[in-house]
Amino acid sequence: MGCEHVLPLDQMNLVSLITFCASLLSLLGSSFMICSILNYSKGTGLTKLILFLAVGDCIWSIGQIITFAFVFTEHYSYIACVSLRVVFQFSAGSTIFWTLCISFHLYWRFFSGEFNERFLSVYHLLAWGIPTLTCVVIVGGDFLEDGQTGVKVVCVPREPWLFLVWFFPLIGAMISTVIIYLFTFSPL
Repeated sequence: MGCEHVLPLDQMNLVSLITFCASLLSLLGSSFMICSILNYSKGTGLTKLILFLAVGDCIWSIGQIITFAFVFTEHYSYIACVSLRVVFQFSAGSTIFWTLCISFHLYWRFFSGEFNERFLSVYHLLAWGIPTLTCVVIVGGDFLEDGQTGVKVVCVPREPWLFLVWFFPLIGAMISTVIIYLFTFSPL
């Protein structure tokens, strides 16, 4: 169950290059959002949530760019592999959970008409806390596969931890987001 190459090396390099370009665009977009919000915004509820979503996406982009640099090196480092997995796990997870928080916020605003500041701490706990908890579980429990058997910078959690700390929280957040959007924007 290691990280096996499923593509020839030239195709893997092409996928890495496409990921790098997408990460650069994401970094530019999220950096622009962060600068715009910090410089020109009044800091309303939704704006704050979008700011934190942009921060999570910015962290993800930086992690992917660093991963791209490691793909083309000859040196393997288990510490780098684990570190990059933690950055990926945290930032991708926080991006998904901030999206869930934004959907709940929109739902709340449409049906109550006001922003409740107390939800902001719950949003932080949800969007930063769950990804942090999954990172602590996979690193603290030593549940990562050694990436030496394939793509040298891709560490994935062992079964069943891959499902429990990666797919289960993200699928749950995505399904919840879709349900909230459907209730928010469907005709009554």
